[in-house]
Amino acid sequence: MDKLLQIINNNQVKNITDVLFLFETKYNKIIFMENSVIIDNKTDREIQLNSKNNYLYYFNKIRIYYLNYIKSKKIFIDNNNLLKKDVLSFIKTNNIGTTEIKQPKSKINNIGRTRTSINLDSKNKSKFEDISENRNKSQNSNSQNSNSGKKSKSFFEKFINNFDKIVNKIHFVENKFFRKLCKRISIYTHPDKTNDKFLNYLFLESRKSLENNHYFLLILISVILGITHFKLHNNEKTLLNKDIDKMINYRRQFIKNIVFNYDKLNKKQKNNVVINCIKNNIFNVKYKETF
Repeated sequence: MDKLLQIINNNQVKNITDVLFLFETKYNKIIFMENSVIIDNKTDREIQLNSKNNYLYYFNKIRIYYLNYIKSKKIFIDNNNLLKKDVLSFIKTNNIGTTEIKQPKSKINNIGRTRTSINLDSKNKSKFEDISENRNKSQNSNSQNSNSGKKSKSFFEKFINNFDKIVNKIHFVENKFFRKLCKRISIYTHPDKTNDKFLNYLFLESRKSLENNHYFLLILISVILGITHFKLHNNEKTLLNKDIDKMINYRRQFIKNIVFNYDKLNKKQKNNVVINCIKNNIFNVKYKETF
């Protein structure tokens, strides 16, 4: 840990990504494809052998996918800035005003609406009315059959009443391991205990990752600090594998977008992209900041 902190202080590293680049990659057989990183069975075994325990194995595996994800994200951001400059320069050269830009049609979203506010079709209305009538009948029959003033609740009603409690229990079980790990990280990185800016940065990142359920960042931070004596169980392994799948899927979304390969396009293709952006009133392509 002391050697690693000396390297960090000498190189003036401020982010987790820069620290991870310091760890040398000894795996030459890893293939970086356009859609994802392919790790063969042989390379997977090599990672297991080089890592002393299962905890470090997941660290090395996550590190490879995470660095590949960051590279693609940087390319997307750089090309997005180039597109923005080209759009603004095109508007200035051609003297295009705001009135000449065709605004896109307003799309109605059903988000935030209740069931009564949504306009139902004629067929759906009849189905909805039948369901509501059957519910009223069942509620009346239950009230008539109740003895000594006590209402007999069905299994469905009990499940709805206890749904929040069940969800909270499941969430607590999933976060139990990672909450302990976050507390362990705070011992070394809390601002009350250290004045180092980088360690304070790691403290804030660990809190954010726990709140946003980004468990892979906790593993990366813990290995940077030298905390590797924890044992991973099946629940934690499944959560970390889900995080890897998310990184792969979001990287595919970057690559499928035209902005990712904007610098490789011809002048005609770039002009077509710029014109389409102006027609659709898009001056800056928004991407999902997942991690």
